[in-house]
Amino acid sequence: MKPFTLTLFFGLLFISCDHERDVKTLRKVFGQTHYDTAIIQSLPLYDSLKNIIVTNIDTIFKYRNSRHFVFHSYSNGDTATIQEDENFFSFYYNYGGATALSYGTGPNDQKLIDEVSVENMPEFIYPSVERIFKKLGKNKIRGFTLQKDSTIEIAAKNLHKEKENVDVGHTLTWKRISAVNNDPDNFYRDTIIAPNWTYQIWVDEHYGW
Repeated sequence: MKPFTLTLFFGLLFISCDHERDVKTLRKVFGQTHYDTAIIQSLPLYDSLKNIIVTNIDTIFKYRNSRHFVFHSYSNGDTATIQEDENFFSFYYNYGGATALSYGTGPNDQKLIDEVSVENMPEFIYPSVERIFKKLGKNKIRGFTLQKDSTIEIAAKNLHKEKENVDVGHTLTWKRISAVNNDPDNFYRDTIIAPNWTYQIWVDEHYGW
């Protein structure tokens, strides 16, 4: 199964049941997509990031959960904003783009993701994480999703091919091995590049948001 990436997440929000995928275009782009040697050669930096995150995972979840509030609307007309614990959080570095994506424009609108900037990590952890992000750069890391079980999914590189309206993703996963892809119309493949490290590339239609 494809890792939980923002592209897939938003794509599932907007895909129509009647929509017919352009499999021919996807197959062509997928055939032209290859593992990036620069990403593989940067594994020591990704491993350093993993070590910082895993060492401090309890602190990170405690910090984020204490600030994670969800707006609820009930059938009787009542509303409430409640603190809720999560099983995962996504941290995406702000390279100068937008810092939030939300439903609607009202004061109680919920964000599609909780945060898009690693500045929302505990203060004593953030500088070490930021240094690694800056060393890798936006062409080798966009952000990561941290699971409660310490699985880490790093969005290493995401490209939008505007002409074909296709997204191409490169993802590094720590700990969890991807499922075998037996469906020729699911355009992803992966390889193990080190113990517990899986490098996956995937191609899918761009649904926009």
